[in-house]
Amino acid sequence: MEKRYDSFCGLYCGACDIFLANEAGSVNQLAESWDISPEELRCRGCKSRAHAYCCRDCTIRQCATGRQVEYCYQCVSYPCSRLMSFRYDIYPHHSIVLYNLACIERQGIAQWLRDQKDRWSCHACKAAFSWYEQTCSNCSETLYSCIEEETAVRHHS
Repeated sequence: MEKRYDSFCGLYCGACDIFLANEAGSVNQLAESWDISPEELRCRGCKSRAHAYCCRDCTIRQCATGRQVEYCYQCVSYPCSRLMSFRYDIYPHHSIVLYNLACIERQGIAQWLRDQKDRWSCHACKAAFSWYEQTCSNCSETLYSCIEEETAVRHHS
């Protein structure tokens, strides 16, 4: 089954702990540390057919597929209250979705995916890291997590 790093809402799946564990073959370890079944963590990305428990019932994905749009910015209702609620919820990694959607629209998905891969890779050793990591698990370099990014985004909004 194909992996997909992009999502309808503008999140980069390649920075998700669950997605990264699937790529690294460490789902069992993550499941054990979270006290959850490994099957609940099987995921290949938002636009794949395999979704982790936290994304299975995503109303944004359901809406986008129902409206037959590849990205929320293509919808006549963009930005809708559902997406705005998601953007302003309690999870810092959600705060970037409108910015990411604007980038996808402006530069295209191929460039955005290249930029995101670089953004979510340690600049010292190039190891991929997740949204909330603050120190690289490979080389101990300080990382720019979504928490710092959210602060920057909120100051520019």
